[in-house]
Amino acid sequence: MATYDTSDTIVAVSSGLSGIRKIIRISGPKAFEVVSKMTKGKFSAFQRKIYNVHLRISDDLYLHAELIVFKSPNSYTGDNLIEIHIDCAVVAVEQLIAEITSSGVRLAEPGEFTARAFLNGKIGLAQAEAVAQIVSAGSQIKLNAAQKLLAGRLSQSVGNIRGKLLDIMSLIEAGLDFSDQNIEIVSKHKALHDIAEIRDGLQNLIDGCIYYEAVIDMPSVGVAGASNAGKSSLTNTLLGWQRSIVSSEKATTRDVLSGRLELEHNSCLLFDCAGLVPESKNILDELALQAAIEAIHGASVMMFCIEACKDDYSDDIKALQLVMENFTGPMICVVTKYDQIQEHGDAVSPKLPDIHTDTIFTSSQTGIGIDSLKGRIDELLGQTMFAGGESSDAIAINQRHFETTNEAVGNVKKAHKEIVSDNEELAAMFLRSAYEALAGIENESVDEQMLNRIFSSFCIGK
Repeated sequence: MATYDTSDTIVAVSSGLSGIRKIIRISGPKAFEVVSKMTKGKFSAFQRKIYNVHLRISDDLYLHAELIVFKSPNSYTGDNLIEIHIDCAVVAVEQLIAEITSSGVRLAEPGEFTARAFLNGKIGLAQAEAVAQIVSAGSQIKLNAAQKLLAGRLSQSVGNIRGKLLDIMSLIEAGLDFSDQNIEIVSKHKALHDIAEIRDGLQNLIDGCIYYEAVIDMPSVGVAGASNAGKSSLTNTLLGWQRSIVSSEKATTRDVLSGRLELEHNSCLLFDCAGLVPESKNILDELALQAAIEAIHGASVMMFCIEACKDDYSDDIKALQLVMENFTGPMICVVTKYDQIQEHGDAVSPKLPDIHTDTIFTSSQTGIGIDSLKGRIDELLGQTMFAGGESSDAIAINQRHFETTNEAVGNVKKAHKEIVSDNEELAAMFLRSAYEALAGIENESVDEQMLNRIFSSFCIGK
């Protein structure tokens, strides 16, 4: 990607093209001049923030539009910025963009609006990354994590720690300057105490954070059980379409079948395992079992299906043991085919094994319990994806932030060790390295290659 030139005026469609309302964004020194020309000067005074105007698309075509004006430096990018809100077809948008670019405005690079906001000091680097993550968020959980980044809470926490680093580093370095005059600027006890406090603060930041990267990949939720336990019917009902073959014959499902399940707050990959048969009768049974166990290992949540009315649950108990040997996360016991009996769930069958976990009674035929099951899956995914659920005070952090903070922790630990050994000069060097490492989380010491990697992943109009 080319180096950003902040002296240019840029334009891009900032909204999707599928809806009726389109948003075109123009930012740069020529933004007001270009739009004023297209409105025949009716908006040259810029005394208001919102204008209702007719924009000239071509010599004989004008379209009604709403202009939202942001004067520098009070804009998203820090430059003069205009948003054109217009209800029109895609072809009219193309003509409008062509008219704007004919006046010396160029099309924006991916992420260039946010890059300008960063370069002009309107947002920090962590917040710029958060914008990209919000745009690409595929679930409420991902959106919540990205919003924590955008809110600047990571920047604030790191800023506080860097302030403490700067304080103790300054005192130690000042002490080195007066080492030949026998003047104690900071006591060894205070230096050790302050450095330990900084170390613990950084470690707490790592330990208590929401790893944004952990929620990038869609979590998986498994459906397992003995053969003919109603797994495939349950999977189809949850997905709302026929993903798995349903049959009264045992072992109909041979492979791990999956589909995307949309819940109220999360999206997940729902997979249906082959019936878990510990004693393989042939090579197909063995391969099906291996595939099922591999899928179970990677699941975030498991549902163990067990039929409501059976005379013999020995196969189910063996299948349950297999699941518990290969999965330690949250599990829901789903009693299937509940429509076949009239009694209350507690009296379904005295032979039902005691699974010691959540139990939800369902029927794929009548829909009994399906909404409750979806709600419980959603809740468990929320708890699994980041500790404390949506109201958690944990700070969102991505892999780059983690590596940077971890590097700083290592340097602070080395500084602590050198203070213990009375090597103040080495301690000051390690503290400075920690300070510089943390500076990389925001807008300091960031090379062009890193900027290109971050902003090239954006949409054009962001």
